[in-house]
Order: sequence, then structure tokens, then C-alpha cells
Amino acid sequence: MEEQTFRSRLVELLKKSRKASRLYSGVGRTRRGSAFAEVQAAEWLSVNNALVVQLSEALEDPSSTRLTASSLTLLSNLLTQSQLCSDELANKKQRLVSIAESGDFVQTALLSKELVATKARLQALQAAYAEVKGVVKRARTVMDSVELNGELPLVEPERKAAKIIPFRQRQAS
Repeated sequence: MEEQTFRSRLVELLKKSRKASRLYSGVGRTRRGSAFAEVQAAEWLSVNNALVVQLSEALEDPSSTRLTASSLTLLSNLLTQSQLCSDELANKKQRLVSIAESGDFVQTALLSKELVATKARLQALQAAYAEVKGVVKRARTVMDSVELNGELPLVEPERKAAKIIPFRQRQAS
């Protein structure tokens, strides 16, 4: 079996994201779905649609170097967005607790709906990041082949353990 190219893996991810977008767009139309399920589906749909657009734009460029750079930029953007969303979630949780303690349950209910949306967005961003990272990680030469003005987009660094060779002690005769 012939090994897939980086571009073909991104095309597969694009197809997978389009399929997920169709699935999420159908969730909001069902009669059984609760308001919270619809909010979650809307967030997942939003993130998937953005991923589809960004992958489509990246794949339009025939240059493999720019495709790689676009993929790394996308990966970096997804990581940044998920970190910002995580911070927002933590802040909203703190606000929810303080509002609930003050006894304003109407505000608590409204904020809990916002928390559902924020949590869904965070989960969708993390899933998109994991998918793109999986494609990028499988391309072994991605980091080595990209040189765009001497700069690479910031991506989560992977740490490798140092190999330490122990010294053998001489036995005294």
C-alpha cells in the first residue's frame, strides 16, 4: 500500500470535517434536542466550519512549503484559541460560583448556558487541534522542510528525554 502524502492527509481531514459539520448542523433541527444540546452543536459547528474554511484555503495553494506553513499556522492558532477559551471558561466558572452564592439564580441560569457554550467551544477546538496535530505529526519532515523567511509559527514544543550513559566504575584489584 502506498504511503499517503501530507496533502492527501489534509484532504482526508477536510472531508472528515465537512462530514462532522453536516452532522452538527442536523443536531439543531431535531425536535428531541434540548436547548443546551443545540448550543453545544452550534459551537461545534462553528469550529468545524472555520476548520473547513482554513483547510480549504491551505489546500488551494499548490506549493507544498506554503501548505506546510499554513498547516503549522493553523495548528498554532488552534492552540492559542483553545488556551484563550480555557481561560474564559475558568473566569466564567468563578463568576458562576460568586453569583450563585449571592442568590441571583436567574443570572446563574443565564451564565450556566454561556458556560455550556464555552465548554463546547473548548472541546471542539481541542478536538480540531488534535486532528491537525495528528496529520502534522505523521509528516516526519514537516518541521525540517519549512523555512519561510527563517521563521516558523509557534507550535507546542515536544520535549525529548536526554539519553544518559552511565559510567562504569573500575573495580580495584
